[in-house]
Amino acid sequence: MFEYYKCPKIPTCPPLKQKNNPLPTEKSFDSNNYTTSVSFIQTAKPISICPQGYTKNIDGICQKDCGFGTYYESKSKNCEKCKEGTYSDVPNATICKVCGVSSYTTTDFSKCIKCENGFADDINKKCVNKDSYCPTGYYGNPKTRKCVLPKDCPPNLYAYSNATIKSCIDKETCKTYSGYIDDVNKKCVSFKECPDGYYGDFGLGKCVEYKPCTGDKYQYYNTCVQTCPLGTPVEDTKGNICAPPLPNPVPVIRR
Repeated sequence: MFEYYKCPKIPTCPPLKQKNNPLPTEKSFDSNNYTTSVSFIQTAKPISICPQGYTKNIDGICQKDCGFGTYYESKSKNCEKCKEGTYSDVPNATICKVCGVSSYTTTDFSKCIKCENGFADDINKKCVNKDSYCPTGYYGNPKTRKCVLPKDCPPNLYAYSNATIKSCIDKETCKTYSGYIDDVNKKCVSFKECPDGYYGDFGLGKCVEYKPCTGDKYQYYNTCVQTCPLGTPVEDTKGNICAPPLPNPVPVIRR
């Protein structure tokens, strides 16, 4: 809001009226050589005070106080616990930070512990010397140096295990050691370990989805045959399949 006073330049203008928290007065001259004084009225906004247990965020909204190891979820408007592999080391965080390479989170998810050697076991909150010591169902990720589920192996790497290792390995090594790639579960498997609805295609070296053959025919790779080729065992448990010959003996990887 503005308030104007106009008078000749020489005579003294009447004093300005005081408004609520006025800003400094500015003066200027118009074309008629009159002085114009302008005072600005500043309207104060009410200060909102958050109730106990809440804190005002950068947007001026009251949110729940979230402690270490948690973050404020704006959709649910609740404090959520950080997930495995992440942590929060400040109160009222809006996101959880990701642990670095070869690190695991503490039980309260407030910080990360770095493993100088071996792999980080986030499940048991410890460092393991070798990937073979990762928990059951977990494999050593060579890139992050962490024990991970098969689905969390890096792209184009598949979970493989034998008596000495449990690791994410590349496709060609996977085929050499196990014979087949299971893209559904990201694992290295034998033809008998292909998931339901899939069979081991020896030519492709992977588990391939199949449609059951009708009548008394057998599934042989991607075709239906009347009889299985000589020397090819029949796998009836998966819908009349001619199971491919067993690959060469699986080599043992030693480290």
